[in-house]
Amino acid sequence: TFDQLLVELDGLKQNDCIIVIAATHVPDSLHTSLVKNGRFDRRVDVPKPGEKEKLQILESLMSKVSRAKDGDLDIIIDMSHHFSGADLANMVNNAALEAARNCAYSVTLRNMSSAMRDIKVAKGYPIKSED
Repeated sequence: TFDQLLVELDGLKQNDCIIVIAATHVPDSLHTSLVKNGRFDRRVDVPKPGEKEKLQILESLMSKVSRAKDGDLDIIIDMSHHFSGADLANMVNNAALEAARNCAYSVTLRNMSSAMRDIKVAKGYPIKSED
């Protein structure tokens, strides 16, 4: 529970040689008692990937699935303005599942676009008419 986490964090001593690291997508919603000095007192913001990083992420993810030659990844990158690396991974997984459900041998741009739209709807990201 949350209270147990606070008790455990307070029980740590500096000479225990233990480092506790946490991650969240919504740092502003963390309870103030969790981020006070002595608990999680340092914050490192990791920005969402830019176009170059997204291309590297997508190339890595797509290397694990059979990909149709119906378009290049720049189209997907242009449509993924608010996407994190985790969103991109989720999109590729969902696109591959959609392709499999349709008995397709490869993931198409249409599969990717459909998966992207589903993620945007679920996360409340803006959807443009070309999406």
